[in-house]
Amino acid sequence: MAKLNQERLGQEDFYLDSLNNPDPVNDFRTSLSFEMPLYAPRIYSGIALARRELKAKKAEYER
Repeated sequence: MAKLNQERLGQEDFYLDSLNNPDPVNDFRTSLSFEMPLYAPRIYSGIALARRELKAKKAEYER
C-alpha cells in the first residue's frame, strides 16, 4: 500500500515473484496539521457575553 499511496509503482512491481514475496518497505509519514475556523458565531457571542459579565461584575464590585 505504501508504494501505491506514493505513486511509485513500476512494471517490476507486478511480476508474480515480487507480488508473492515483496521486499520490506519502511514508510514513515510525519505530518502536522492545524485547523482553525474562519468564522464561529458561537465563540464570538460567548466572548461578548463574557466581556459584558466582567463589566457587570466590576461595576458590582465598585459599589
